[in-house]
Amino acid sequence: MSDVETPEAPFGADSHAPLPDDAMPEGFPIKGNADSMKFHQPGGRWYDSTVAEVWFNTAEAATAAGFTEAGTSTPTPDASASTPDASAPAEEAPAEAPAAAAAASAPAASTSDAGPAGSSDSEGRENPRKVREGIVVSTGMNKTAVVESIDRVRHRRYAKTVQRSTKLFAHDENNDANVGDLVQIQETRPLSKKKRWRLVEVIERAR
Repeated sequence: MSDVETPEAPFGADSHAPLPDDAMPEGFPIKGNADSMKFHQPGGRWYDSTVAEVWFNTAEAATAAGFTEAGTSTPTPDASASTPDASAPAEEAPAEAPAAAAAASAPAASTSDAGPAGSSDSEGRENPRKVREGIVVSTGMNKTAVVESIDRVRHRRYAKTVQRSTKLFAHDENNDANVGDLVQIQETRPLSKKKRWRLVEVIERAR
């Protein structure tokens, strides 16, 4: 099969584009979300409430296309665990395993103690906190900046890239941001009714 994506199979022969009425194509029960690169299996927690942007016939086909199952995290290779097997004898591996486990758990404990103002509080998390860039459009509220973030997503019906803007309320402890600044924000715990983000840094000042 050609490598060129077609509207019928946007992610290979084992995928299928949504039908005009968003119904499931016959033989393709796996829902895929191209924006988050997640897939949902029938009977899953969010299966019924999720809109499919692409369908797959099997979970293996979704994984081969680069999608990960919703609710699971992608395992990261542990370099310290693989090094002793390659360079040390087999009998020395059990003795070094507890030391490697202690070293791996030490950074995780230090990052979990970081407060909301820390810039590295998402490194030891299973699901890292989202980071966005945007333009400040309002600073009228005390310690709050309204940031307009523009995302480019693939339209699930017409298969073309469209721009979608969202206004996010970010916590600015020092009132450092000004209207027109390009800033970086990171998601955090709910701080008020609408505020779920915090200011990380001002990337570029408005001219």
